[in-house]
Amino acid sequence: MFSNLKYVYKILFCLLFFIFIFKNKKLRVFTFILLGLLLFFFRTNLSIRNYEDNIIISPSSSKVIDIKKENSIFTYLSPLDKHFMIAPIDCKVIGIEDNKMEKDSERKRIIFSDKNQKIFILELIVAKPFSGVGVFGGWLPKLFYDERVVVTCKKGEHLKRGQQFGLIRFGSNMQYYFPKSYNIIIKEKQHINIGDPIGFF
Repeated sequence: MFSNLKYVYKILFCLLFFIFIFKNKKLRVFTFILLGLLLFFFRTNLSIRNYEDNIIISPSSSKVIDIKKENSIFTYLSPLDKHFMIAPIDCKVIGIEDNKMEKDSERKRIIFSDKNQKIFILELIVAKPFSGVGVFGGWLPKLFYDERVVVTCKKGEHLKRGQQFGLIRFGSNMQYYFPKSYNIIIKEKQHINIGDPIGFF
C-alpha cells in the first residue's frame, strides 16, 4: 500500500519530526494533514484485472491532453492521481535515456519491446520549476531531491503487464509512443485510471 514511501523518505522523516517537536496544536494538525496527503499521494494499492493477452493497459493514472495520429499520447497526472507507472503489456526494457527538452526539468525515456519485437516508448516528465501546479510543481521538491523521476527497472529486464517500472515525486506528465499497429481506444480530455484498458494489438 505504501511501498513508494521509501522514495520520499526525506519529506516523510521531516513531517514525523515536526509532529513530535511542534507543541502548537494548529501546527501539529497542519503537519498531520501534510502527512496524510503524502500517504495519499504515494499510495500504491492496485488491482489489475485478468485481461486477454493482447489488451494494453494504462501505464499511469492521468488525463489525456493530446493524441496525435502516430499514437503519440501526452498525459497530465494531477495531485489526485497515483504517481507511479506500470508496464502496459508484457515487455522487455531495451533502453533508458535522458531526453530532456526545452520546457523540461527532467525527462526519462524508457524504451520497450513487446513479444513481437515492436518498439514502444514511455517518457516520465517533470516540467521546469513554476511551470507546474502549485509548490509541488515548482521549487519545493527540488529542496529535497536532485531528481524527481525515479526509474525502478533496468535495461534487459522483462516486465509483466501491470509491474511497476517507475514513479515521479510530485507533479508530472507522461508521453506515450505506441506503434501505429496498436489500436488505441482512448480520447483526448479523458481521464484514465492506472491499469484500465486503453487499446489492443
